[in-house]
Order: sequence, then C-alpha cells, then structure tokens
Amino acid sequence: MEGNFLSLKSQKSYTSLNIVFVGDLKVGKTTLLSQIVTPGNKDPVEATIAVDYQLKEYKSFVLNFWDVSGNPCFQSVRQQFYEKTSVFVLVFDISSRNSFENLNEWIEEIGKFANLETKIVICANKIDLFNARQVSETEGGLFASMKEFLYFEVSAATGQGVKEMIDKVISGARETI
Repeated sequence: MEGNFLSLKSQKSYTSLNIVFVGDLKVGKTTLLSQIVTPGNKDPVEATIAVDYQLKEYKSFVLNFWDVSGNPCFQSVRQQFYEKTSVFVLVFDISSRNSFENLNEWIEEIGKFANLETKIVICANKIDLFNARQVSETEGGLFASMKEFLYFEVSAATGQGVKEMIDKVISGARETI
C-alpha cells in the first residue's frame, strides 16, 4: 500500500484544551497569542476582527487558542466560544487603567455563558511599558487574588513571562481534567 500513513499505535495521545483570550480592544491579545504559538516572533500583527483561531501542540496537549475581538459589536460572536472553554485568559493593558477597570464586565460576560468549572486567569500585558504603567502589580495581583484567579504579568512584545504563564495555565487546567 502506497502513501505515508501512521499507524494508530504510533500516534501520541493528546488532551485538547480550549483557551480563549478576552479583554478590551488593543490590550495585546493577538500579539500575546502570536508569542505563545511562535515564540520570539517580532512580525507585526493585525487587530482581530471577530475571532482568530490558532493551534499548538504543547507537551501532551493540543491547545486550541481563540482570540476574540474586544469590540462590543462582536459580543454575540464571542459568546459562542464560551461554553466549551477550558481556560479564559483575561488580558488587560497595564498602561490603560480603563482596560483594568473593565475586567469585572468581562468576568460578568464570561459568567453568563461559560461552564462553572472554567478557569479564569488575569494577564497584565505590556509590562515593557513600565514608564506608562497605570495599574500596579500589587493592584492587579490583589484584584486577581480576591477573585481567586491566577495572575500573571507579561510582555507580549518581548515575550517576557509568556512561557511561564502558559506553563502554569496548562498545569492548572490539567488538575481539572
């Protein structure tokens, strides 16, 4: 028999995780996802219109990443992805107080449509803009702690903290599988 077929015995067994990135417009969700899927990538990314999907094999997982637009006109589109989500990465921009203050609205939106066991992670992005910081690490961490969410500070632009965040997100999701 010709062809390049793998036997079922030779294929790895993967667990699938659906990870959805949510947050206001321009907080860096798309750039963050680009850093996760292609570490070190410096190519500019375009803003997401509605939804973007990317896949990555990572350790024993197939990670299905959904980057949903923060534009309010796409709310009904976003909600279609919420029910089957394993982990939400709720992203805000440390140089935008407004994006931090809107976190509760995102949590409320997620709460209406997501499974009760779904994990939520707070991700403070753009830590490379330390001179423009409007939300302190302490304030962000306290907010997450009060909600019993994991909290990470990252720079999607430089990649700082991104791998550590994904490792912790996956290990936390593994505990609930």
